[in-house]
Amino acid sequence: MKQLSKNLAESDDCAVFAEKLGKKFSGNYLNPFMEALFGRKIKEKNDFQALQDVSFRIKKGESVGILGENGSGKSTTAKIALGILKKIDGSVEKYTNKIGYVPQKISVDWTLPLRVYDFMILTENLDEKTIDEALSLTGVIHLKDKSLGNLSGGEFQRVL
Repeated sequence: MKQLSKNLAESDDCAVFAEKLGKKFSGNYLNPFMEALFGRKIKEKNDFQALQDVSFRIKKGESVGILGENGSGKSTTAKIALGILKKIDGSVEKYTNKIGYVPQKISVDWTLPLRVYDFMILTENLDEKTIDEALSLTGVIHLKDKSLGNLSGGEFQRVL
């Protein structure tokens, strides 16, 4: 990191600092057009550059939305900032663990007898104080013992 970038990242109000992010997805994919043409399965190598040279700084307490066209790398950028995608170009520094993310979609079996509290501890062992703090921040502490299947769409997004 350049000295100026390092100073921006290490200031007291910085939550996430990302510099020169890049992500390429590679793989072999079946081509249905070629299969129809030649009567056999044809695999093609396909590389896709999802991000290239993206930099940003998010301050503590700041709410950020990522806008762009379909396929422009919004979800990839969010997943990199959250540490979900690891094999990337560039660097990401997180100076807080208090980062919220609402995914585009999530599959939930609404018939499962899960309370909001149960949902909060599905993937991470959180203590009650941490759960209460998170639900209070999004204004849904009163839903803690409510069944997930009985939440409205907006209530569920706040729980996420």
